[in-house]
Amino acid sequence: MSHGTVMKWKRGIDGELQGRSNANPILDTSVYEVEFDDGSTEAYSANIIAKHIYSQVDGEGYTQC
Repeated sequence: MSHGTVMKWKRGIDGELQGRSNANPILDTSVYEVEFDDGSTEAYSANIIAKHIYSQVDGEGYTQC
């Protein structure tokens, strides 16, 4: 498992933001740049980021890490 920090909303070659945010997580297609502890960066969708955050929290809201 790696720890990362969401840095910013990813932009395409044309400078436009990638994806669209939405209050409904199912419809949220935004893509973010995540920087990892080793300095590398990867692009992840908001849904993947949320899934990994929720997987680390128990039923009482405490992190399991």
